[in-house]
Amino acid sequence: MMKRVWYLCMALLVIGLCSSCKDDLPGLGKEANRFFMDDDLILTYSGEPMVGKQVHFLTYDGKRATITLDGLLDSNTLFPSEDLHDMAFGAPGVVPGEVPTTLPNVPLTLNAEGTAYTFEGTDNQNNRQLTYKGEVSKDKMTLAIQVKMPANNFVGTWNVGSENAISMTWESGKKINVGGQELPTSAVGAMASALLSPMVAEALQSVTFLEDGNIVASYKKKGTSDWQTSPINLAHYYIKDNKIYVQLHITQILSTRANISDMLSLLKDMQMYLMEGIPMTYSLTADAVQIGLATDEAKAILSLLTSDFLRDKVIGILPEDISPVVKPILEQMPDVLKETTKLEIQLSLKK
Repeated sequence: MMKRVWYLCMALLVIGLCSSCKDDLPGLGKEANRFFMDDDLILTYSGEPMVGKQVHFLTYDGKRATITLDGLLDSNTLFPSEDLHDMAFGAPGVVPGEVPTTLPNVPLTLNAEGTAYTFEGTDNQNNRQLTYKGEVSKDKMTLAIQVKMPANNFVGTWNVGSENAISMTWESGKKINVGGQELPTSAVGAMASALLSPMVAEALQSVTFLEDGNIVASYKKKGTSDWQTSPINLAHYYIKDNKIYVQLHITQILSTRANISDMLSLLKDMQMYLMEGIPMTYSLTADAVQIGLATDEAKAILSLLTSDFLRDKVIGILPEDISPVVKPILEQMPDVLKETTKLEIQLSLKK
């Protein structure tokens, strides 16, 4: 009995000492210990803004801190509405393939006014190098991140060929009605490959994989003649277990307000791929690469096209002579996918 009382007293003493230490922190004290996000956070990755993330700052002594970088997809941030209940989705972190990223033992310097800590340093984990520099007060954090991912053979610019850019292998027990004719999915897959390859080549000139994990595309908008370069931090990639994972930063991508219910439904369906990314197979040589979706991932991605929201978007960007053919295929997609045993979609790129 006395031993239990002794342990209890020691536990209370430790808790009291810890609480006292937090209260007696110099300068900012424990006021800076919090999550920073939205307007309270100015985060840049490779010199460009990155949104839809949160950073947790924690110091016990005012000399060193633990900083945790994470992603959070908040429906209220994307779709401000008084009628929308709080809904949080998993989202990719700041560093490709890391959810979250923890920076331990970050050295702190308190400014002369005692209103802000500044910090900078280098962190090496998972064979990548991350350098950081920032400032934090009780109201705001600025944080600049530079990352060099592990060396890989994807780094560089890969061009889209005018022929065979897209190939599709499709096997299903159910046929698809195209123009009144029942066709096996193998034939529809071949048709899709022939139709999509020139369309992709016309809209997408090249894909560049950067050392910092960014994916940048050279693309052309419908109705324009000039090639444009996509901004960084829309999509990241990383290599794991002989697969390439593509992470989409949804908050950064969504620049327009879509129908709320449709978009939330779409995000729920994508939940399994939001945090870790979309796993893709690849075959890589010195001058060519094929990146593809295996059956499970291809079925999951194509099933998204069955939503009214995405189906209408796809139909809207297709040429007028092709959309009447594609629309009934998309409408039949749910039933066909249920009986699909093999579905592989591949993008071919060349140096």
